[in-house]
This record gives sequence, C-alpha cells and structure tokens, in this order.
Amino acid sequence: MRGDGYPVVELVRALENGNTKDLSRVPNLVYKKNGRIVYNQQTSQIIDIAPDFGLVKDYYRLTLNRLIRIPLLVNGSRGCHFDCTFCAIKEVYRDVKKRRPSEIIEDIKSQISNEHFLSRFFPRVMWITDDNFFSDREWAKEVLRNLATIKTKYVLVLQARVELGYDDEMLDLLRKANIGRVYIGIESLRDESLHNIKKGIRVEDIKDSIKNIKKYGIEVHGLFVFGDDEFRKGDWLEVANFVKEYGLSGLLIQPLTPFPGTKLFKKLKREGRILHENWSEYNGKVVFKPRRLTAAELQEEIYRCYNAVYGFSHVFKYMFRGRKGLRLGLLGEAIIRRREWIRMRRYIKERLMEKNAVPLL
Repeated sequence: MRGDGYPVVELVRALENGNTKDLSRVPNLVYKKNGRIVYNQQTSQIIDIAPDFGLVKDYYRLTLNRLIRIPLLVNGSRGCHFDCTFCAIKEVYRDVKKRRPSEIIEDIKSQISNEHFLSRFFPRVMWITDDNFFSDREWAKEVLRNLATIKTKYVLVLQARVELGYDDEMLDLLRKANIGRVYIGIESLRDESLHNIKKGIRVEDIKDSIKNIKKYGIEVHGLFVFGDDEFRKGDWLEVANFVKEYGLSGLLIQPLTPFPGTKLFKKLKREGRILHENWSEYNGKVVFKPRRLTAAELQEEIYRCYNAVYGFSHVFKYMFRGRKGLRLGLLGEAIIRRREWIRMRRYIKERLMEKNAVPLL
C-alpha cells in the first residue's frame, strides 16, 4: 500500500469477496498479477475517520513514565510545503493533506468527553500532531475559531514554524483556543546552518518570534537539530543559555539524521559519511560522521545540553511559573531525559567509540 493507508479498508472488502478482480479498484495498492507488478492509481485524499482508542487495550492507562499519562492525540493535516534538507516529511507526503475542520472538531469533542481521560488532580493535555498546523492559514483559522467555542479544561499544544510569531491575528486565535504551548522548529542558532538546511529564517527572526509568542501567554518549546556541517564542539552551551535567556519551557534535540529519500541522505551517502543503515537505530542516535567533531562527541553534546536545561533549578522554577496543566509534564520530561542519557552513554561506549569517527576537519 503506497502513501496513506486508508484504502486498506477497501482491500479487506475485496479479499472478503474473494474476487481478485476487485483489487484493481483499490487505490494505492501494489500487487502482483500473472507475474507482473501492478501499481494502482495513487490518491492523496484523506478520509475523515476518527480513531477509536478504546480498541487499544488499556490505552487510557498508558503512561510516558509513572508520573505522566499520554496526551490525547488529534491529527488535522499531514505534510509540509517547505523543503528543509534533513526532513523526511516532504518525501513521505509530497503535498499537504487536510481533514475537514468540522471533522477535527468532532474528533476533539469525542475525545474530551471520554471519562477515561479525566484527571482528578491535573488538567490533561491534548497534542495536535500536525507537522505544521499552519500550512494553510485560512484552514488553521477556521479550526481555531471552532476550537475556541469548546469549553474544556484540557491544555492544547501544537507544532509550528518560526513564522507563527509574526502573525498576531493567529496568535490571538491560539490564545482564545486555549493553546498553551507551541513547539517551534528552531533547528540551529547559526545563520550559516539555517541557510544550508534551507530553513528560510535567520537567528534574529527566531528571537523576535519567541518574544512575540510569549506576549500572548503561550509557552515556547524549542526543537533543535545538532550536527550539521557548521556545528562545533561546545555549541550545546550556547543552546542551553538561549533556552534560559528567552524563557523557553524546554527543548527537544535530535541529532542530524539521514533518513532515506532525503537530500541529506543522498549527500552523506555520496560522501561516505553514513556509519550504518540499521534503521532500528535511526531513533535519536548519531548514525553518521559529523564534519567538525566525532560521532561520540556529538552524542555527548546532546545530553550535556539536556542536563544543563533540565537541571533542578529550571524544573523547580517552571513548577511555579509554567502553564497550569503542563507543569508536571516538564518534570516527567526531565526524568525521561536523564534515563535516556544513561542509555546513550552505553551506546557511545559500545558502538560509537568503535567506529572510525574522526572529525573531517
């Protein structure tokens, strides 16, 4: 099945009928007929099917750790118009696919009305999982206007690009819709790096955007990528200081990862810098040879930054100043980062130190 998997329902019906001729009518299907591979017409249409989480055993009891239960998850769109060199989203979805605003709102209402999600002590969190919720500005405004009419104790969070901070009309709608936090793709604090990955922004744009978003009472969580060709040993400290100076609620760091099909993968493959293609380890581990430091040093940079940001002082202050409903989540996130660091130390010692990971410069 190519692309979105929704047509699998039609495939099941065709197989139940026992008529293989029906297979030709199933969109996105790839199958073999008389020794020949057949590619059915591919569709990018999103079918508005709201998930029934009750079908997942004990879904309502799942936790990220012993402190934090998983958030409610709602998806409104998939894909992104932008073309950052390291990102796989463009390659996977090609274009942006959106659900109807009315269907998104019904999905949200259905989930927040479920008593299994209610918490006696803390407001729950709903995560709108779109990679870039604002790919279509008018569509996003319609969703937010409808969302603002729903009375709920849930705090909502979503992802966005830096440009959101220049749009006061949208920020006002976010505030009215009870959006408590936005995850902003910052990636790097070097203009050269932002240019090389085709991000289309400058560091000054990032700073101005964060300041304006916070004026509306919305928290900012920074998303960073470590390891581009301009990244240097010790850059973690600048990022940690930036988080504190601009009052970010926290950060998420990923090492630059050459996912198959991306421009980055083709570049690093051509240069012989990919350490291995064991896809199960493309999950936050360094899997390539950085230009200015070793792979082991890059992995260390990530967790030095985490340790600096998620120290006792930052977490303690946030527990009093942070958005109600998100405070305990940051404590849980700090615990997760500490556990990850223990796991990654083992990975560095057992795997990366064995590799010929000498800096290229």
